[in-house]
Amino acid sequence: MMMRQLPCRKHSPERHMMSQELPLLGLPYGLAPFCLDMALPAFPALLSAVPLPPVAGPPRTCHCKKSQCLKLYCDCFAAGTFCSGCACLSCLNGPQHAAQVEEKRRCIMQRDPQAFTRKIQADSQAGSERHKRGCNCKRSHCLKKYCECFQGAVRCGANCKCLDCMNQADPEPPSGPSCPPYAPAPSSCLPSRPLHWLDPSWPQQQVGLGLPPLPSGPLAALSMHVKLEQVAVPPAVALSD
Repeated sequence: MMMRQLPCRKHSPERHMMSQELPLLGLPYGLAPFCLDMALPAFPALLSAVPLPPVAGPPRTCHCKKSQCLKLYCDCFAAGTFCSGCACLSCLNGPQHAAQVEEKRRCIMQRDPQAFTRKIQADSQAGSERHKRGCNCKRSHCLKKYCECFQGAVRCGANCKCLDCMNQADPEPPSGPSCPPYAPAPSSCLPSRPLHWLDPSWPQQQVGLGLPPLPSGPLAALSMHVKLEQVAVPPAVALSD
């Protein structure tokens, strides 16, 4: 089926020059003789020389449930800003509670003057960022926002005093003594028959070897068994066994 060619208007020199540049824009050569007005609106981004504005990142938000956004666990409170568009509950970090927010910040800065300053700094030796003072986590494995290193999206470093840390690039194996795995005793170490004082045929064996009968009682049997190990058995008896 043949395609019907659309009627074209007379091309001006400017349009003729733009039609020669269509292959540079990725258009096929066969489109140039047709109407240019139908091809130009399909590529507004390529033909426009106005740069697009940069896309702004998402605003800082929090999801606090119990802290009322008045503790350093809250990202907004720790950054010194009010909550806006957050998914927090019972929030007090807003302009309507500005006096209470300032009082809370003042109390925190009395305990730690550097609480609201940037704690993440560049580490020239490691070639990355590290927490300035380190963390002291005990039970969170440094995988929760209680850990200031995890909250700042950096790895724990040499300044940290955390226990069982899992926020490291290459976690080291434990250096403490490790117990060997339990291995059952081989069958050769286990007795193949009951104890001597529980064996009813033991007195007859003692008499057959020309030895005195075994005294009664478990303690006496144990002491006698120790003495029997020091007695040499005649070769004939050993061969008969």
